[in-house]
Amino acid sequence: MEQAQPDHLYYALHPDSKYFHAKESLFSDETPWNQSPTEYVKLFTTLLPERNYPTTIIGEYNDAFKAVLKSRKYPDIRFLLIDRPTLLRPDAHATGDCLHIMSGAGVLKAWSHYI
Repeated sequence: MEQAQPDHLYYALHPDSKYFHAKESLFSDETPWNQSPTEYVKLFTTLLPERNYPTTIIGEYNDAFKAVLKSRKYPDIRFLLIDRPTLLRPDAHATGDCLHIMSGAGVLKAWSHYI
C-alpha cells in the first residue's frame, strides 16, 4: 500500500475534513510505507530476542529516572510505576486494543485518582 492510498480513502469517507481542504496527508512518509506488509508486520510480531520493541527497555528508563529523583533536586516530582500494562503487551497495537486505555490502568487511572 502506498502512502496516498489511505489518504484517498479517508478523503472519500470524510469530504468535509479540515485535512481534505488543507491537502494534508494524515499518514507519515516514514519507512513502513515503503515496505511490503509482510516486512512491516514482522517488526511487531517477531518474538524475543530478535524483536526490537522499545518497551523492552522501559526498566532501564525507570531506573534512570529513579536515580534522578533520589538526588532530592526535584522534591515535588513523584515517580508513578504505571508501566505494567505496557510490559504485558509490548507489541505495537491499535488504541482500541491498548491495555492502558481499555482497562483504565496507568496514566488514565492516575489522572482520574489525582483529579
